[in-house]
Amino acid sequence: MRGTLTGGLPSALKVDGELIPIHTDWRVWIDVWRLVDNPTADKSAKVVAILALIFPREGDSPTPFERALKSPETALMAAMDFLARKREGAQTRPKTARERRLEKKRLLDWDYDADRLIADFEREYRIDLTDPETRLHWWRFMALFGGLSDTSQMIDAIRTRAADLSDKGLSKEARSSLKERKIAVMLPARTKEEAAQNSRIRGA
Repeated sequence: MRGTLTGGLPSALKVDGELIPIHTDWRVWIDVWRLVDNPTADKSAKVVAILALIFPREGDSPTPFERALKSPETALMAAMDFLARKREGAQTRPKTARERRLEKKRLLDWDYDADRLIADFEREYRIDLTDPETRLHWWRFMALFGGLSDTSQMIDAIRTRAADLSDKGLSKEARSSLKERKIAVMLPARTKEEAAQNSRIRGA
């Protein structure tokens, strides 16, 4: 199995054995992420909306979008694998307990964190994410995102949000400092549960 470095970046998804071309630009997949992460969106409408973003709707009939709609659940599963940068047949290591806990936390918001990300990419890669001509495959964008330094604004914000105020190893001063930093980078609540979580941090 050839990896990303030597095997190139995928531009189609396999749905019921058929390769269907997709949009691979990072902007499209941030929109997909937003939909997946939307806690209030109708689930059935969400599936169609995601497929409409991913699969081109232009060209001869049946279009890639129409072909994907023949097996929407299978197409969605393939799309989620692409979103997570999983290659077909590739082995993945088991996730650690910490990684599973962090998956349940909301650590970033593409809109709220946009300024941080724009500044980080400009400073570290000289890439202007505001330029309409900036074209990056989703997997390359996320590789660059994951490669941001520990001193970048984005990684610092994610690390702060992930930190546990109840950690018994924290001194009183360290806990107070962490609380201030968590409030400074706190994401706006979208649900009652998230509002309650934010309130608990402010009152900790």
